[in-house]
Amino acid sequence: MLWVGGQLALSLLVLPLARRLLEPGPRDRFAADVGRRFGILTGALFLPLQLGTGWAIAWHKGDGCRAAAADR
Repeated sequence: MLWVGGQLALSLLVLPLARRLLEPGPRDRFAADVGRRFGILTGALFLPLQLGTGWAIAWHKGDGCRAAAADR
């Protein structure tokens, strides 16, 4: 949910405001920097969090990876 919320905040709040307030050159650099930082945050924090919680749920069910695959 954090990743989706971050995407929505960028798409609905930050980028429209940047379009209104910044000239095309600085706006492009700003959008690229924001996207890059969000990508780093996503890869460094949210992806490991999702992998860790998925592993914890599979472990809790008792069969490890087989339990996660059986839910499909």
